Amino acid sequence: MMKSTVEEQDVLHPKDALNQRYPRKRAIYLAGLAQHLASSPAFGTMRYSCLHGNRIRPLLSLTPPGKHSSSFILRLHPCPPPGFFKPSRFHPQRSNIRTDWYTGLESSRPDTSEPPTPHYNSSILGDMLPRAHLQFLTAVSSQCTAFVEGVALLKVWLRQRELDQGAGCFSGFLGSMLLAYLLSSHRVSNTMTAYQLLRNSLHFLASTDLTENGITLAKDPDSTAPSLAEFHSAFQLVFVDTSGHLKQVRCTDMTGCIYKQVQYEATSDHVFQLCELVKLQSCCKKLDLLSELMDHSGNYVLTALPFILSLLQRGLGQRVRLLTHSLTPDPEWSVEKQAASVLERGPPADSPKAEEFKQLWGSRSELRRFQDGAINEAVVWEGERPPVKRDWSHARSSHTCCSSKQIYQKPV
Repeated sequence: MMKSTVEEQDVLHPKDALNQRYPRKRAIYLAGLAQHLASSPAFGTMRYSCLHGNRIRPLLSLTPPGKHSSSFILRLHPCPPPGFFKPSRFHPQRSNIRTDWYTGLESSRPDTSEPPTPHYNSSILGDMLPRAHLQFLTAVSSQCTAFVEGVALLKVWLRQRELDQGAGCFSGFLGSMLLAYLLSSHRVSNTMTAYQLLRNSLHFLASTDLTENGITLAKDPDSTAPSLAEFHSAFQLVFVDTSGHLKQVRCTDMTGCIYKQVQYEATSDHVFQLCELVKLQSCCKKLDLLSELMDHSGNYVLTALPFILSLLQRGLGQRVRLLTHSLTPDPEWSVEKQAASVLERGPPADSPKAEEFKQLWGSRSELRRFQDGAINEAVVWEGERPPVKRDWSHARSSHTCCSSKQIYQKPV
């Protein structure tokens, strides 16, 4: 798997960091890029995914066509050009999401009293610094011949334990930066073998509590960079990058419980699964977690997770040695434009829902055989008229008494 960054300078404005304008423009830019690449014979399948479960940081995954489709995956990561945003704007104690914008309700509070948004701020900073991080890792690698192999061993160790997957994971990139920190701080030697680098990395993880005493790669940060204490006030785990402004973005959502799992490499004797996670929305409301929900861009699972873990830890007390959690894998979805499709695929012909589909679409519904061999009900739309408007017009005229003059379509 390879990752590549794509700069998006022409579509950005310096104030786009406010109220999620930047991540929304980033997503639109990525969709336009996907549409442009779709016509190229150089690529096979294209899918969207989220960077370690972060919904406001989508990626575009590309594979080669034909028999080489499984040989590698290229992930495109849009980012602003270097220096486009001021790093000081993303201090962990600053707010970049306004309450009245998020809730849709007018608020009388001044901007200075808005709740800080450290997670949102870090997600944007993470897009600003990949080039600097790559240059740093390249420089470290040139000084230690076993660095690349040592990182590979550390990544294998993480993958075998499934610690590098999902939101808040201990990613391979974070492992690379950790080993680079050990080398740059002379905690390990440049002459060590790859196996020795791995052993010393694991020893450091087991003996160092980054939830209490954070570490930093910044040698000489500028005066606007946050202190380690300010990072600790906003995040459970603190590992600051070379710029001094960014807590390593891969551990922004990492909980202390996951870090304990990395430390002790424990095997859980009891596994409990939370069902109907949608109910955590009401949990956020009951606990008055609006500020945290804004900071996590509406992700109510990540918002409520620290409270749930804290509650379990207090309840279980000394009866449990390690409490950890596992979130669902990062989602991926097809690049195909579902809303603009001229073919609406319905349920299988022998499905109980087939009759309901035919009642909804009436004479427009017909049986069709698809490329995968399935025979389904389907609706085919002709012409260039926007499909969403066609769907709405047909359903409205068939099942309501409303005429087109009684419906106002609000432009977007």
